[in-house]
Amino acid sequence: MMKSYNYHFMDKDYRLGFFYDRYVSTGNLYIGLINLGNENDPYFGDLTVNLTGLLPFYAAIDDELDSTMCDWLESIGAGRACNRMIQSNYGEYPLFEFNSEFLRDANPESYRIIFND
Repeated sequence: MMKSYNYHFMDKDYRLGFFYDRYVSTGNLYIGLINLGNENDPYFGDLTVNLTGLLPFYAAIDDELDSTMCDWLESIGAGRACNRMIQSNYGEYPLFEFNSEFLRDANPESYRIIFND
C-alpha cells in the first residue's frame, strides 16, 4: 500500500504518494508524485529529470517550482541531498541520493516492479 506524505505548496496542503519507473532512454530512476487527496486528478508532477550518467538510487530533482524540494525530501527520510548540481541544456538540478528503504516503504508495489525485489 502506498504511503502518503504531507506537502505544503503554493499555500495549499497536499497528501502525496511516490510512483517509480525507469526512463526509457537512460534506464535512470523516474519518480513521480501522486496527489492522493484527489482521486479525480491524482497526477501531481514529475519529481525527477532524465539526465545521463546517474547511479541507481540517484536522481536529478526538478526543483524549479519549489526550491525547498530537497529539504522536504530529507525531512520525510527519502534520502540526502548531495550538495551538487547537474547541468543540462534546460538548466541545473540538484543531485539527490534516495534511500532504498524509504522507496520500498513509500510504495512497495512500484518498488518491487522497478527493482525486482
